[in-house]
Amino acid sequence: MARSNDRVLFLLGSLLIAILVSACGGGGGGGGSGPVVSASSFSMPAVLADQINNGYTQNFSVSGTQSVGGTTYNVTGTGTITVAPAINTVFEGQVALQNTSTVNASLTVNGVNFPVTDTSESFSTTSSYAPLGMSNGEYWVVQGVPVIPATVNVGDTGVIGTYTRYTDNTKAIVLGTAQASYVVEADTATSAVINLILREFDNSNALELTDQTRWRIDTLGNVAWRSETATGPDFNYLFN
Repeated sequence: MARSNDRVLFLLGSLLIAILVSACGGGGGGGGSGPVVSASSFSMPAVLADQINNGYTQNFSVSGTQSVGGTTYNVTGTGTITVAPAINTVFEGQVALQNTSTVNASLTVNGVNFPVTDTSESFSTTSSYAPLGMSNGEYWVVQGVPVIPATVNVGDTGVIGTYTRYTDNTKAIVLGTAQASYVVEADTATSAVINLILREFDNSNALELTDQTRWRIDTLGNVAWRSETATGPDFNYLFN
């Protein structure tokens, strides 16, 4: 389906929390000689537990393009995403943790400034912090049991889970699916970058959106957001 500006900007909040790896600092920078393949293992559940329980605030800048009616516009801006600490709730009949994320941004499109504010909710299990679903302008429910590896190493890849996308929580209309996966990339001798990839598909299994969010994790358990890219048929965005 066509992406409006509102839907693309929603990525600033809901898609960061959607794959359930969040951060508020730490990690350290990479070396000047390029990425190094670390021999260490990195704990994903520990990262999830800390960030889902405690929440975080992250500032970002935006640059990219948006096409409307055959015309491509440049988009720039800045903003902040705030994820509140988890609260106990029930999602689809299951006891769950709920994080609420709020995005406030100021964007410039074709020379015109306008504010953006958006709120979304994500839901995870209370034991492994694995994703259960989202309310993000649509209503997403994970199919089956999502997989969160205990540890990851540089070069690892995997699928976390697949969501069914509905218009709302009545689940009367199915919009398609979304798949969350990851790739662990080289960074330094004591850190790695986890590239979390979210792909949205329509009911014909046509790819509508690819979102990639990169986080740096170190051997002490610190995690820091690095950047996000979102691409689709009519837009291309970088958040950093």
